[in-house]
Amino acid sequence: MPSRRDVLKTGALGAAGLLAGGAARYGAWSPAPLDPPEGTWLQPRYDDGNTGHNPDASPPTGDPSLAWTYDVAGAVNALASGVGHLYVGTDHAVYAFADGDQHPRWDRAASGYRIAVGPDVVVAVGRGMVAAFAASNGALRWRHDVESRVYGVLVDQRTAYVGVDDRLDAYALDSGRRRWRVETGADTFPALDGRHLLAGASNLAAYEPRGALRGVLVDAPTRAWTSRDVFGPTRPVVTGNRIVAGETTCFQTETCGVNVVLPDGTREHYVELGNSAGSIASDGDRAYVVSIQYEDSENGYNVPDFSTLHGIDVDTAEERWSFQRPGWFCPPVVANDTVYVGEAGNEHGDGNVYALDAETGETRWTYGEPNGVTVLAAVRDALLVGTDDGGVLELQ
Repeated sequence: MPSRRDVLKTGALGAAGLLAGGAARYGAWSPAPLDPPEGTWLQPRYDDGNTGHNPDASPPTGDPSLAWTYDVAGAVNALASGVGHLYVGTDHAVYAFADGDQHPRWDRAASGYRIAVGPDVVVAVGRGMVAAFAASNGALRWRHDVESRVYGVLVDQRTAYVGVDDRLDAYALDSGRRRWRVETGADTFPALDGRHLLAGASNLAAYEPRGALRGVLVDAPTRAWTSRDVFGPTRPVVTGNRIVAGETTCFQTETCGVNVVLPDGTREHYVELGNSAGSIASDGDRAYVVSIQYEDSENGYNVPDFSTLHGIDVDTAEERWSFQRPGWFCPPVVANDTVYVGEAGNEHGDGNVYALDAETGETRWTYGEPNGVTVLAAVRDALLVGTDDGGVLELQ
């Protein structure tokens, strides 16, 4: 069994041998997916399908205890985990901690709204910037300033896919060279479904790899289909042989829902839920969707009245159970047959963490965290909880 020192030497992911499928499959451009090593959480939503489901993790199903606390300056926006390391993003910095060490190994000024971990590199995106840092020591590999906010990021073995407010950019992971750009028309979130690169924006679109000859003649991938029945989706979630995409573009009396889409872009089901339905996790059998119901707006801003976590059967689109709180839920995560969700603090909720039985929705435990929950990740035997006051709690 390797020692802890041996594990830490691997940095974010360890040797390239841990990552399968390094060669391109289709020619000049094709996705080269990362196979997450056990004990990691590489993408903002665990994997390149944005499932929020870590099948290798076993966080607590009974009352948890606080094992560790990691402190940073500012509210925690993003969590990622490589082999032996935890990465934390805030509005103004990215931090790297060795597992179990409460002092950061490095921290760098950056907008860490979202973080993704690739081979030996950590990519951070946020307000007006995209930056890549060496996972081992935080050295800046490359950086691009952009004119607007970056919403989504996904990495594979060669490429960082970056969703801005009207387009999807692809950057070479090693050099930062922009490989191509496709216009999407709205806030963009990428995903991979095994065959296509997906972009959730003003609608849901799929792009296919191109062969070597076409790669010489054309800079961008080819659009395979657009699901025009799906309007205003957020991050696409790949679950089994379907894609689940929620909506967040509904205000006041309008109703948003969740779409279940077949691999060819045909919408199979649509379920109306609430004013916003964009946070989704899925274990393949069910989709766990957060909807937010707004009360009357104040000064042009929508004020959340309550949030509901819905357990929806992916095959039939039937709601199996629901869990409602007066606060504002963060995106849920799934592991160990349990759905975990956190509630905002202050005027937006009680700041608690909840663990629910994935099949029945029954509450398994509640952990009081009055400072508010912003983001979750399930890694190894722990649930990582990012908070609004600059803490990361490791619950076991």
